[in-house]
Amino acid sequence: MLRIIDYTRPPEGGFPFATPADPSGVIALHDFVREFSLNPDELFEDWGEDCALHAHLLLLDGDKLVGSGMIVVDPESGDMIARIVQLALRPGYRSDFVIESFEDTLVEIGALDPSYGPVATSSGRLIPLGWIGEDEPILC
Repeated sequence: MLRIIDYTRPPEGGFPFATPADPSGVIALHDFVREFSLNPDELFEDWGEDCALHAHLLLLDGDKLVGSGMIVVDPESGDMIARIVQLALRPGYRSDFVIESFEDTLVEIGALDPSYGPVATSSGRLIPLGWIGEDEPILC
């Protein structure tokens, strides 16, 4: 069963992919993102000094890490202030449905101010901010 957890709020007992040599799981997570990134070019992208992380979510299948992604706000990035970065998924989990659901959840958890405008994904999709209801977006 797939589940999404917030990397900034580790579950009690820690992350299932943590090891005694890597108790926080941070090394495993960095290795995962490098290996399974959907856009490897952005791994080496410089972020502005005022860049802020708004959400970092992990996708687990049981105890197996199968996805990771972050939403950041970078006032120095030009037109797209809010964007999803370092989206990584194992190959068997790269369906459009999983990718779009994961991105939408990042936007929802990120609780961004609608004044940022739409959130840019690495695939070029724009996700509007400011939800009226669960499936009625306000186009900004």
